[in-house]
Amino acid sequence: MGEIDPIEELSTVRTHHLGIAESHMSRLPDDLKTAWRSVTTGMLQLDIEANGVASRLQRMADPEYVGLVDSEGRVQDRRKVMHEAAEHGAAVVANNPVPVRLDVLTALLQTAAVPKVPDDPVRQSLLRDDLKVKLSSVPADQVAFALREIGVGQNRELAAVLNSGWGKDYVKSLGHREPEIEQIVQAATVEGSALHGTGREKAAALALANGLPAARKAYLAGFHKAKSVIDRVRPGQVVGTWSGGH
Repeated sequence: MGEIDPIEELSTVRTHHLGIAESHMSRLPDDLKTAWRSVTTGMLQLDIEANGVASRLQRMADPEYVGLVDSEGRVQDRRKVMHEAAEHGAAVVANNPVPVRLDVLTALLQTAAVPKVPDDPVRQSLLRDDLKVKLSSVPADQVAFALREIGVGQNRELAAVLNSGWGKDYVKSLGHREPEIEQIVQAATVEGSALHGTGREKAAALALANGLPAARKAYLAGFHKAKSVIDRVRPGQVVGTWSGGH
């Protein structure tokens, strides 16, 4: 059995994880889907940038390449020029906007995965009273469990109130101001939205839980593929193998 081409392996890994991500992101509402498309566009740009640099390096390696003469008529060192071109290309690949776009998408999905507080003021008041009853007498060592139970529970309106500005202030008024408390509420709410939510809330939660991790793996494989495409034609460089899993 022949040795696996590391670039082909990276391409396979990226395609696999991108397919998983797409299966979840395709269910998002249009505005969130647009944010996802900006991510996939950036991933495609990685290939375009890397292939462009590799093509230029291959032309430079040709003994008949005439672009080594500078503006003053001096012939430049071929390896040095190729190395500088490869370094510039690698920097362009490293500055690809996908990581930033993934962070933006993450923030948008986290917001969308939180259920909405009912508009009815009377209903809001009842839910606030219910939250007070559930939390006011909870022992300190049981607070995290109680908050998680509400966040992940079937009553999404109560979870919405817990995540509202009023809910956060109420939890703090009970003396629970640790950053970990807010993280517990956020994680539990996303889990609850995936389990019991509907529409936008559920789609965003499922994309957060399953789509985003796959998208990040797809980007990582794509980034290393782009880097390897350049390294393959860079003078004196050896292309390594993928060790990021499948």
